[in-house]
Amino acid sequence: MLCFFRTGSCRKRLPFTLIELLVVIAIIGILAAILIPSISAANAEARKTQCLSNLRQIGTLQLMYLNSFDGLFCPLIADNGNWDASCDDAWRMTKPGLLALGTGSNSSASESRIFQCPEAHHYTKSYTTNFAGYGYNECLGSDLYNPSNPGCVIGDVRDPSQTMIHADAGYLDGKKYEVTSYLRAPEEGDYHYGQLKAFGTVDFRHEKSAAVVYVDGHAATAATICHRAGGDGVRTGFLSEDLAAYDPRYVEK
Repeated sequence: MLCFFRTGSCRKRLPFTLIELLVVIAIIGILAAILIPSISAANAEARKTQCLSNLRQIGTLQLMYLNSFDGLFCPLIADNGNWDASCDDAWRMTKPGLLALGTGSNSSASESRIFQCPEAHHYTKSYTTNFAGYGYNECLGSDLYNPSNPGCVIGDVRDPSQTMIHADAGYLDGKKYEVTSYLRAPEEGDYHYGQLKAFGTVDFRHEKSAAVVYVDGHAATAATICHRAGGDGVRTGFLSEDLAAYDPRYVEK
């Protein structure tokens, strides 16, 4: 029993009633319904910011490579067919790829997560690298398997602020989104780089936008999904129907 001297009486302390408990639970539920979407949105925005930071660093590696190799963009695949721009010869990103080797940074995904988009996860393909999510614009780098694509030099780029180097990349395989390491243009173009397929498409995974780094080094998000014959038109597709966004040598006829 508790004594309350202001009343001069003693009485028992009553527990909460069922109605009071229900009211408290309802208030907590309302607050949770208000706060959880805000927290989720804040977390998604933080992941997008981290993704843009990653791409800026990768763009810096590309600019360093350009400076070291007379303005030549990093090859897509080495002439021995075993190394690509980011992955090592085991295709697991456990060692520096061509881009890192060429800049002397010795940066591999086993040491740095800059090669992984924080929204790219839950891969199912056995060949998927440990850290992945970004694709390299195949219009820029030379390709061992496509001799008609000799690669570009920085002087070929007419509009550095609009020509992408890397972006969030992926494709829809059945009901599962997977990552890919290269990006195809929506058409073959004059230099016959690749061919139109869904596998080399941009993945608009950041709330229907994709993070992109451009030749001039700036990174931004893009929200235009152009699918044509590639991509699913919902989340994966092309950055733009304008080939100039991919091919720095493209001239509209």
